[in-house]
Amino acid sequence: MPDRLAISTMTAIAGRGRPGRVRECLTIGLHPPPLPDEFIMDVPEGRIVSEDEVLLELQNVSKTYHSPGEEGSAADYVLRDISLRVAAGESLAVVGPSGSGKSTLLNIIGTLDRPSAGQVLFQGRNLVDMDEKQRARLRNREIGFVFQLHHLLAQCSVLENVLLPTLVRDQPDQRGQLEQRARQLLGRLGLEHRLHHRPGQLSGGERQ
Repeated sequence: MPDRLAISTMTAIAGRGRPGRVRECLTIGLHPPPLPDEFIMDVPEGRIVSEDEVLLELQNVSKTYHSPGEEGSAADYVLRDISLRVAAGESLAVVGPSGSGKSTLLNIIGTLDRPSAGQVLFQGRNLVDMDEKQRARLRNREIGFVFQLHHLLAQCSVLENVLLPTLVRDQPDQRGQLEQRARQLLGRLGLEHRLHHRPGQLSGGERQ
């Protein structure tokens, strides 16, 4: 199975593959430069990720916004010149104060948002150059999200919620295989006894 990208708004960015290393960094905050020290991206020194190992790479990614009605005003930087590499099997925790751009960074990596400048490469493919249809297909097949707000459909069971992303695939002959896979994944999370429960019957942690 090819490497896939898992994104959690609670903790980390993780590439599926070999278990191992964890790095931490702070994202850049909602202030034009010069920035306070605690808002500067700080990637600890350590093992250099080689070209062959790279699963995800950000090259000088920036995100700016203009205040409503102030298009001619100076841009507010949410992210500025973020560059990093993540190898398959590596986890990267993005930490920082509220409003520092953590969610914006994850949304850009997950193709839910576009950067104002810079490149986002996943397995060598530039996500910035993809159109919306290509980005939607990538999200459906190769990126997994764990949202802080779980976005489950209240009227569907746990099993049905897990199977929802598979409904857009035109693969009716694989329905049984996909359901079996969903059951296995829920079993790994200790939720095999909750398959037919509704989200309202789960704890907050179980919903995530």
